[in-house]
Amino acid sequence: MIFETTKYTAQLDEKGAIVSLVSKGKQFAKRRLPLFVFQLRKGADIEKITSDDAKNIEIFKDNDTVKIKYEFDDLVFYITLLFGERIESTFSFENHTHKYVEWVDLCQFAIPNDLVANGGSGRLVMDINEGLLLEDIKLKEQFYPYKYRALNYPSEGLYSMFPAVIQSQFLSYYDNVSGVYVAAEDSERAVKGIDFEPMDDVLRVQFRLFPGIVPEQTSFDLN
Repeated sequence: MIFETTKYTAQLDEKGAIVSLVSKGKQFAKRRLPLFVFQLRKGADIEKITSDDAKNIEIFKDNDTVKIKYEFDDLVFYITLLFGERIESTFSFENHTHKYVEWVDLCQFAIPNDLVANGGSGRLVMDINEGLLLEDIKLKEQFYPYKYRALNYPSEGLYSMFPAVIQSQFLSYYDNVSGVYVAAEDSERAVKGIDFEPMDDVLRVQFRLFPGIVPEQTSFDLN
């Protein structure tokens, strides 16, 4: 499926993954990643599952809106994507696994690691402490407070966690051609892991959303 506006062209594959995101001729989806990843937990028993692992996937398209149903064992995720002047996404789920959904990494994509230090013109913006403008991802990874570590439980100290070290719910990349801005519009300011994860020659944009539900809760709606 291809969606085209004056600002961007986006393409999803048959499993809903973002395989292309182009703005002003620049490709911002440099590696295919599953549309989302989530973690089930029951005490110390955890299980990470991706959207690609679904036993059945149904995609419904209505003009610029896509609704996707992902069926797993005793669990169903519903993802809605709106391709307008900006791309908007949300999710809900029904969970009868007797484990709870601890977190969800939604709308995964990987941007190019063509930052200034690599000979490109790219820069990253993160609202860590007083703010961070990055031209070299290696410098970030050398310092413990800023090094990428997936936000998880139990805590191991400082993380790129909102609300805490991360003060605003956004990440941004820009260069001399174009840019991408990813943000959560969450007035309740729920806990999130917000960071860039180095993956060889790309950077995964991570928004780890914690629903904040009790273990016995079987349904959740982000709307």
